[in-house]
Amino acid sequence: FFLGVKEFNQQNFKKAITYFSYDNEYSINETYSYLSKFWLADCYFQLSDYEKSINTYNGISVSVNDELVEYEELKKYNLGYSYFQIQDYANAVKYFRSYEKVSSDSMKINDVYLRIADSYFMISDFSLSAKYYEKAAVFNLFDVDYALYQNSVSLGLIGKSASKVKLLKQIILDYTNSSYYDNSLYD
Repeated sequence: FFLGVKEFNQQNFKKAITYFSYDNEYSINETYSYLSKFWLADCYFQLSDYEKSINTYNGISVSVNDELVEYEELKKYNLGYSYFQIQDYANAVKYFRSYEKVSSDSMKINDVYLRIADSYFMISDFSLSAKYYEKAAVFNLFDVDYALYQNSVSLGLIGKSASKVKLLKQIILDYTNSSYYDNSLYD
């Protein structure tokens, strides 16, 4: 297990997979078994093998003790991203919203709002995408200009032109160095 963690930290994900797989064959206890599977799934994610990542995360037993609660929360976030990467946006929303309910990490929550909004946008639920882009913009930690611009697009698609123009003007006034500045002027 520890050799796998060492290789993971050095970004030698294929070597880490070997160690974690071996550890899973000869599990010592539930905690190490859980952690080994967790890091194995993360290795697959890092190697862009999202299907194996999803299958491994979903194969982790749910009997979690107090020391593993943090990992169980992170598993929801990672599953959301894995589904997002394979364009299964409905499942991405499911896991991101599940993570949103239990997390207190403000940076990840901001990111989750953006990914939920992106997922709803991709499945053409523009009302919900606008809602989550707005949440991300209000959270105001990063990518605010992106959230505002995408929110304006979503609002335009549901016929709320006045709200769209208001957001575009906000980008023009407050984010002159934004990569969305020219698009905002044009729109």
